[in-house]
Amino acid sequence: MQDKKDVLRARLRNCLLTIVEMEPIIKDLDLQSALSSEFRQVKEFSGRISGLDLSQSEVEKIEEATALFLQELEFSREWIEITNNHILQ
Repeated sequence: MQDKKDVLRARLRNCLLTIVEMEPIIKDLDLQSALSSEFRQVKEFSGRISGLDLSQSEVEKIEEATALFLQELEFSREWIEITNNHILQ
């Protein structure tokens, strides 16, 4: 049972670290000021997951939210590229 909980915690940690790794992209999109406190909270929380009792469904929801965040971030980057290219032409 403990191994399953460890795997769930590792999956959660992976999601959080993935989000933190996106911070430079967020800075490039000029969204850093709007999200700086959230990034700080994610960083702080990622160090405290060892004692959490997580369920499979909770982790799946977090994974889905992380995937959606990454998709939206990619869309934002593509939109900025399109807009910048259009302005330059």
